[in-house]
Amino acid sequence: MSSKNKNKKKLVLPPGMDVDLTDISQDFAAKKKNKGFFLEELEEFDTEFIRTGLPGVDYAIGGINHPGIPKGRIVELFGAESSGKSTLALWILSAILKNNDGIGLYFDVEQVYNHEIADKFGILPNKILVSQPATVDETFKAQEELVEKIREKYPEKPLATVIDSVGAFLSEDEYKGEYGEKFYGGIAKSLTQGLKKFNPIIREYKLVAIYVNQLREKMNAGMWEEKDDTPGGRAMKHFASVRVKCSKSSTIKKDKTILGHTVVIKCKKNKVAPPLKEASFDIIYNSPYFIDYVGHLLDWLKDNSLIPGSTGYYEINGKKYRKDQARELLLEDEELYQEFLDLAYTVKSLDDNEEEDDE
Repeated sequence: MSSKNKNKKKLVLPPGMDVDLTDISQDFAAKKKNKGFFLEELEEFDTEFIRTGLPGVDYAIGGINHPGIPKGRIVELFGAESSGKSTLALWILSAILKNNDGIGLYFDVEQVYNHEIADKFGILPNKILVSQPATVDETFKAQEELVEKIREKYPEKPLATVIDSVGAFLSEDEYKGEYGEKFYGGIAKSLTQGLKKFNPIIREYKLVAIYVNQLREKMNAGMWEEKDDTPGGRAMKHFASVRVKCSKSSTIKKDKTILGHTVVIKCKKNKVAPPLKEASFDIIYNSPYFIDYVGHLLDWLKDNSLIPGSTGYYEINGKKYRKDQARELLLEDEELYQEFLDLAYTVKSLDDNEEEDDE
């Protein structure tokens, strides 16, 4: 290299001073249907979340800055049978309908939804439309049509869609075919096409989109690989902003009677908060509320030092209560329950080293 070129200084401009894309953005917006915009024109991210009343679940999914379920994103709940995935999906749906005056669409692919389930979760019949589609294509067509009509009539109300479940989908060929015929890749292709078309609608209309999925044993899995996988190809994994694995943890017993079980959730993928966060809640089979949301709230408050307590006891207004007693107290006193629920969302840090990366 010559000494002349070596000693030559480069002209350095201050960052951003040599770039102005305003005219290009305006020209693009005028000619195309798609809009060109600057980053600061995007809507505030922390307004896009709805709380479920299960603070542990909300913080695990939404993170410290915005605990809750993201609007305008796909959330996949998957797990083995009796792992609580459908129960959690219905709980989220009921929270949107009851607490946020929302509207729901429930696509009952497994065809098990009934009045008893609706009553259990306090879902009002006039606030939900239930469809029992047979195929993937039929489901996505129905979703698109119903969402457009509901948004046209009720543009401001929160809208949630639940598909239960992806694992029960049929492709068009399977639906029209004969028993014993083999079909490969039909569901994956239809699911890919459907998600590609419907995902922009989810974002545009700020839907809470819940997809329930099952687990299948993975054939010939290697020693270090996951031993199970979700059906439907890879499209669901790619399009879901949040993937939550539900697992049945332990059985809840009183003497020798089985009362319920504990569900543990883990965010295997998360584009709205740090991943791999966990939470748990109890399902009590014969209780009027099914999910022990009050017990979950009490545990969350004590574990995060928001109320005092010791092993097996919770201190409320200076008095110690066992869990059953504390639960009854909050169920009977609505104002106290609401006070504790508001307190639960004042947690400022779950991990001192936590750094969120909103995408």
